[in-house]
Amino acid sequence: MNFSFRSTVLALAAVTNFAMADESVVLREPYTLRLHQDKTHYVEYPVGKVPFVHNGSVYLFKDDYFGVNLDVQNDAVAAVSKGPVGTSIIPVQAGLVNFESWPHPIAQLVLTKLAVK
Repeated sequence: MNFSFRSTVLALAAVTNFAMADESVVLREPYTLRLHQDKTHYVEYPVGKVPFVHNGSVYLFKDDYFGVNLDVQNDAVAAVSKGPVGTSIIPVQAGLVNFESWPHPIAQLVLTKLAVK
């Protein structure tokens, strides 16, 4: 079974608090994200209460280290949830190569539409 994903890259001036109605969603604590702007300069972004996983999307920031549980039913990803670190890992083979250049650091990466192929 091969897993694939489509990703959405969000470059944000500031990552704001995530509006949450569901108390079962695990939120990261607010912190300041520090990224290299170039070889000698840094840029800082305030990160509010953002979920690790919510509505089938995985929210990633620099230095994140956590597990993700995929509930696969009938060869389709039915649900995505935050899991413990140290669980078994299946490599994601994208099958494509692409290079992009941005004039600023990427503050957040969101993985969406996870699929089984």
